[in-house]
Amino acid sequence: MNINKSKIILAILLISSFFLYCFLIIINININIENQTVEKPENIHLTWQRDPSTTMTITWQTSFENSGDMVFYDNISRPGYLSSYRNNVSGYNMTYSGASGYLHIVELTGLKANTTYFFICGGQMGYSPERSFRTLPQNISNLRFVVGGDSRTNIGARENISKIMAKYNPNFAIHTGDMVEDGRIQWRWDNWFGDVDSNWVGNNGLTIPIIPVIGNHEQNAINYYSQFVLPGNEMYYSYNLSNNVHISVLSTETDTSGEQLIWLENDLSRHQNFTWKFVTFHQPAIPGSRENGHSGARNNWVPLFDKYHVDMIFNGHDHIYLRTFPINLTHSEDPQSFDNGTVHIITGGWGAPLYEPGTHWYDAYTERPSVYHFCVINIYNNNTLNLQAVNSQENVFDELWIRK
Repeated sequence: MNINKSKIILAILLISSFFLYCFLIIINININIENQTVEKPENIHLTWQRDPSTTMTITWQTSFENSGDMVFYDNISRPGYLSSYRNNVSGYNMTYSGASGYLHIVELTGLKANTTYFFICGGQMGYSPERSFRTLPQNISNLRFVVGGDSRTNIGARENISKIMAKYNPNFAIHTGDMVEDGRIQWRWDNWFGDVDSNWVGNNGLTIPIIPVIGNHEQNAINYYSQFVLPGNEMYYSYNLSNNVHISVLSTETDTSGEQLIWLENDLSRHQNFTWKFVTFHQPAIPGSRENGHSGARNNWVPLFDKYHVDMIFNGHDHIYLRTFPINLTHSEDPQSFDNGTVHIITGGWGAPLYEPGTHWYDAYTERPSVYHFCVINIYNNNTLNLQAVNSQENVFDELWIRK
């Protein structure tokens, strides 16, 4: 009898010890997530390599190669509990000459459109706090994005614009280039991505993905191409932002003819029936604050914009705000209707030293004197577009409606 009691007591102790052990493992995992004692992922930012409605690429930086390349995610918030996330993906890490650490890159695929996902990233040396993002819709009810560029030099002005921009809760942000003063210098990138990590988060808690455009100050440096994970050759690429919104991203920092020109015509041709077509590149084809625009863009690309009726062009480089009338330079040097012309927007006011705008026949609105600013674009399901230009005092100083 005593032997049986002893066996029962021993069994109870073993079972209790097992559950206690499991409990301590769970607690330990949760503590490791909440209390970063080794290394916290830094400079977290989001880009797309493929379909923005079903994928997301998450990139972050650490000091060590073996910090971990994991993302745990779910469509339900599960802060601090690794074992509660229903999905996890491992990625890879890399570094490059002059880098200040290791980049960790993970692509999430097979996501649902227009859905909020919660995630943590990192590994054995520490995880980020839980963050979230939302995939793009395939059918538009309301698509909102922001556009701006030239954020180099003035850190205070740049961070202020970033904070104001985030209040609009955009689906994504297009940066028209010249993120930093010199793209070959890593500490400038670390400061810039620190701004993105901290301030590119909307009031809704969603981290804002970026569509980057390479500018001349990026110097075609490996720093740019390594830290932004993008489609194709990463110089020029495109996305369907919904079933009827398309954007082409070009580079004025390489040959504007040849392969890029062939690619552009193929891209615009394939998407010519989309309701809304946008193109963005850094140096404008038309003069803004300078005597001349970019000759390669003007001579090689503008005829294609006119041929396929691109609705709107977004540029930086000139540190001003300028909105043109709809223009069709292939047809004439006179303002056109929206049905026959393209609106060019030069928006270079994210923090770089401001320039004095020129005066031109195509000017519909120019802000004088120049101000720090960005643009907000809303596209509605009734084929209506609204553009607002917002300054550093959070005031709207220009607005445009287009109805198709």
